[in-house]
Amino acid sequence: MIRAVIFDMDGLMYDTEPLAEKCWRSAARHSRLTMTPQTLSALRSRNSADREAYLKSIFGDRIDYKRLERVMYKELHTQIGESGLPLKPGLWELLVFLKRNGYKLAVQTTGAADAARWYLDISGCTEFFDVVVTDRAIQHGKPEPDIYQKAAELLEIAPEECLVLEDSPAGIIGAHRAGCKSLMIPDMDPPTRGVSALSLGVVDDLEQVITFLRETMCQQEQKWPAVRSVVFDLGGVLVDFDPVGYLRDRFTNKVLEHYLYQNSFGSRQWLDMDAGIITRAEGEKAIMAKAKKDGRAFEMQTVLDEWRDRLKTKEDTVALIRKLKENGVQVYYLSNIAEDIFEMLSQRPFMQLFDGGVASYENHLLKPQPEIYRTLLEKYGLEPAATVFFDDTQANVDAARALGIIGRHFHSAALAEKNLEGYQVL
Repeated sequence: MIRAVIFDMDGLMYDTEPLAEKCWRSAARHSRLTMTPQTLSALRSRNSADREAYLKSIFGDRIDYKRLERVMYKELHTQIGESGLPLKPGLWELLVFLKRNGYKLAVQTTGAADAARWYLDISGCTEFFDVVVTDRAIQHGKPEPDIYQKAAELLEIAPEECLVLEDSPAGIIGAHRAGCKSLMIPDMDPPTRGVSALSLGVVDDLEQVITFLRETMCQQEQKWPAVRSVVFDLGGVLVDFDPVGYLRDRFTNKVLEHYLYQNSFGSRQWLDMDAGIITRAEGEKAIMAKAKKDGRAFEMQTVLDEWRDRLKTKEDTVALIRKLKENGVQVYYLSNIAEDIFEMLSQRPFMQLFDGGVASYENHLLKPQPEIYRTLLEKYGLEPAATVFFDDTQANVDAARALGIIGRHFHSAALAEKNLEGYQVL
């Protein structure tokens, strides 16, 4: 019986292997080295220590591996930061299927720990996984069994009850040595006859893993209610609202930025304005009184005068809402927002797309207080398990999940659309 699934990362979840090879070549050129296709292929699936030993066996003293690796990862992460992280087809559908059916999930990678967590964060996958295992937790890379044994240990699941998903022969060999079952989804390395014999099979993509599990698992598949409603935060989701970024761009002084944030956007007065306890005039009067006392009146007045101009509509999120409406999905808003800002946004056309919503100032409630979510659910008769909620603040997402709502951390409209495809909303 399979109770847990262990994912590889590069080449399995994310289509990063071709880009990584390109960046290895570029880094090698900077060091006046030439990497052959065979060398590049051999680097895949190795951890940092194994890569260093392998490259030194080829290039000897000519290579400064630490510098080479830094250059490579800098270029790789720059390109991902600019172009986004390419997801493998079927990833979202598989993750949703597995969580729906009670599997425990781990992700393992022989890449750097910080990079792995960044990948999971920007792809919105972090919340799906119970365990993350990186090169820091193991001594030997693939095809040794260390990383799979560690994942099974942390999951508290016997290796023989774990299904490993891998794209490389080295990964399949390592999973077999660890006592795990495995499936191969080939990427840049084709399966060999010997490797195929060590796995349960070879499938073309991640969506076919769902078919495999449906046909082989013993327990009955769990069905979730069809998602009928999608709820969006406003600030940071429908309109640009990044006060930390605004202050950084405007003042380029960390001490000043921290002071201004703590005494404006992060102040008690700001929360009270959002909760409708005090008016904008009352809140700003108190904020300015403190700023004058601290000798920061000019800078604080600048912030209070300018910040509304940064509330630009996110047209890609609006396009997503239009697509949902065309598919007959009910769409609502749930926002911590002051009355005057809500009235300003109400003049924008996208607000007419909503079937309703709850603004914090109306009920004197703020996310992540459970009462504000219950107010929305009760007002419109929404079923938590059939409702997806997007918010750019993790604490607000967590509060929604505690009430049975499908909470998702909003990173971008494109990623939210992928989320909704996984939940079969689009």
